[in-house]
Amino acid sequence: MRLTRIAPLAAATLLLVGCGGEVPASDIEDTMTTEMESTYGVEVSDASCDGGLAAEEGETTDCTVTVDGEEIDVLVTADSVDDDEVYMTFEPQD
Repeated sequence: MRLTRIAPLAAATLLLVGCGGEVPASDIEDTMTTEMESTYGVEVSDASCDGGLAAEEGETTDCTVTVDGEEIDVLVTADSVDDDEVYMTFEPQD
C-alpha cells in the first residue's frame, strides 16, 4: 500500500511540553506512528521529524516514516491550538 495515495490523516491531539510552546519531535513521531498504523493498517518501522512543532496555527514540520522499507515524507501541520493542545494533520507527500 502506498501511503501517498491516501488522504491526509484526521487531526490528532498532543499536549504541549515545556514553556517553549512546542510539541517535541519525539511526541510527534510516536503519535504519527500510532495514527498511521491504526488508520492505514500498516507497520511503521521508523519515524523521524526534523524538529518539534511550534504551537501556532499553520506551523509545519517535515517528517519521514518507513513502511515496508519505503521512506515516505510526511508534512505535519498544526491545524489549531486550544490552550495546551495542538490539533495536527499528517499528510503523506508525493
